[in-house]
Parts: sequence; structure tokens; C-alpha cells
Amino acid sequence: MPIKLNIQCEGKKLQEKFLWDKNEPYMTLESFAKLLVEENSLPLTSENEILSQMKKQIQSWKPFKPLLQQTSLLEREQALPTTEIVRTIRLNVRVGNVVLRD
Repeated sequence: MPIKLNIQCEGKKLQEKFLWDKNEPYMTLESFAKLLVEENSLPLTSENEILSQMKKQIQSWKPFKPLLQQTSLLEREQALPTTEIVRTIRLNVRVGNVVLRD
């Protein structure tokens, strides 16, 4: 789910956009907030604000449900395209000094 943080605390500012897996098995929201505070040299008081914003967005997030799931089998078969379209998608993701290409 998409998360957008906009934190201002004691003259420091943090603006982040990222995707969070609510079933993340290895990192809790609390440990992630602590990591963000440490990496961005933010005051410790901003950790609670990060947690609050993340929890609020996670609770209010509604997953996308395609319209096809809400229709009957006959309507789904009629809505399916008759030809297949194949497109190439190229991704370049920069993580620090590393560029991942796919």
C-alpha cells in the first residue's frame, strides 16, 4: 500500500513516498520509524509522528478491486479482450549508488 510521509519537527523536514507491505514479516512499523529517524538525523520525537501517519494511512487504505470480480461469469467472459497485447516495461530503480534495471 502506498505511504506518504510529510513530517516537520524542530526545524527538520522529512518527505517520503514508498510502498508498505502490511504483511511484512521482518520489520515492524516501530522499527521502520526508528530507522527513518536515525537515517535522516531527525529528533526522537518525530518517531511517534511517523508511526501515527503510517498507521492512519494503513487503516484507511482500501485495496483496488477490479470491476470484473463484481460481475457474473457471463459478463466477465464478454468483457475479456479478444486479442492479446504484449508490452515491454523497463524499470530503472536507484537505491543509493546502485541502479537496478529490469
